[in-house]
Amino acid sequence: MPKVPSASSIKSARKAPVPSRQEQEHSKESGGTSTQEASGSNSNASTAKAKGKATKESTLIRQLHREWCKQCKENPWVPPAHPGNFQHSRDVVTITSGQATVLDGINPPLKKEELDTLPHQWIYAANGQRAKLFVEKDVRELIVQRRTFVGVPAPPKTLRSLDTYGQTGPSVFIGRLSPDPAPDKPATLTELRANPESVQFRGKGAIIRCDYTPVEGDPPLDEIVWVGPIITREETGVTEADACVLYCLEKADLDPLRRPKCHLFNIRSLAVRALEVHGGLSAHNEIIYNKRKEDKDILDKRYEEMGWCDGEPVRRFSTYLEQYLKDWPVHEMGSTDTEPPSEGTEKRVLQYAPIRKVHDGEMWSAEIHWTTQIRGETPDD
Repeated sequence: MPKVPSASSIKSARKAPVPSRQEQEHSKESGGTSTQEASGSNSNASTAKAKGKATKESTLIRQLHREWCKQCKENPWVPPAHPGNFQHSRDVVTITSGQATVLDGINPPLKKEELDTLPHQWIYAANGQRAKLFVEKDVRELIVQRRTFVGVPAPPKTLRSLDTYGQTGPSVFIGRLSPDPAPDKPATLTELRANPESVQFRGKGAIIRCDYTPVEGDPPLDEIVWVGPIITREETGVTEADACVLYCLEKADLDPLRRPKCHLFNIRSLAVRALEVHGGLSAHNEIIYNKRKEDKDILDKRYEEMGWCDGEPVRRFSTYLEQYLKDWPVHEMGSTDTEPPSEGTEKRVLQYAPIRKVHDGEMWSAEIHWTTQIRGETPDD
């Protein structure tokens, strides 16, 4: 049988104080606070540990970066006997030191002592100042070396990345969109004079196309030079009219590269499209040579009829592109050659530049700087 409590025990229990409701709630709050404090303490300790680890890693990266810069400073590129005579090969893509410092979004930007480890060519810019030209491929290799030395992994390729040389596969259109929308209207001439690298020519919003399947007779993909010599930057965007002039394309040829509310076409994408439409590198370049010859024949006939040369080409770029090329400090004038080189294989996707007669019809020129003077505008000195 269960034990029955005695009368005295029942009496004692009745006399025992019972906690009030407020005391019970206070007890619960005290217990909860203790649990929260313990949890908060663990969280703070974890956060502090993570911050400490990040600080150590950041300090190590800075130390390695300083060591890297020191080694670069101690190992500059040794130029030939006459540095001013050094020239890069014409079948490579060159960029200025300003472009090289931030190539592919490298952060922190490359410093002078880092770039000075690479071969560079001295040129005179449009403003009369001396400037350096670097081979784009060399700069990319330098970036990889720095990231390897410092231990910082390369960031994932963004939608605007154009570093896809050597890509193979079917040449079915696989467009990639740069993330920023293009402006509705082109930049004004005033804006272009103030900033030649304005949004108008950075190609924001344009479809970027890099995939290409070589045809018979094409050089290897990694040897094709996709840009230049007139427009040398892959991220540049041009209007429909300029795209057709540069690569001898029809408006319908640009349909796969069109994007709603974007009036720009990416230069690298245009080069790829031109090879597809024209049937390969050799066929495309032959079209450019023939177009130059056709222009010369037209201008010769015009000169015979007029007896003098007015300096106007058969076709020309838009005012915006002409001003951009005039203000851009580094570019080569377009070629007037009507035949491919006698030696070697042409590996550059040629761009067309308007040709004109100069010096009383005795010479040909495809230089860009003349354009604003002919249109009656005052060039900026």
